[in-house]
Amino acid sequence: MAVKKADLIPTVLKDGQIVPDITDGFLNPPAIITFYRDRSFSASMVPINYIFNNKDIIKIGNGKSASFTTTSAVNTFTTKETQKDFDDTALIEFVARPGEHISIHYKSFQFEQIQRH
Repeated sequence: MAVKKADLIPTVLKDGQIVPDITDGFLNPPAIITFYRDRSFSASMVPINYIFNNKDIIKIGNGKSASFTTTSAVNTFTTKETQKDFDDTALIEFVARPGEHISIHYKSFQFEQIQRH
């Protein structure tokens, strides 16, 4: 018996009903992203924009963090100095699972680590 594409869609139990994890290409429920700008003396005074999925999301102070959600399964994250273009060396791409909590650590402009919870 052939397996239908619909049979391969992951599902979760929500309110007593089985619902797809990914509906029309979006995560269900959204993933939670927490971004940490780890403390760095050398870049403490430099304004840094953090770009998530090609959108400026936030300027985060040295040693601070911010959380947000995404419904996109495939995501990108990078940095940009306020007066300069994107920093390709800091670009990361990752896949988020529905309801997953992801922690991303940068030290000034450099990617340090990603943790999944």
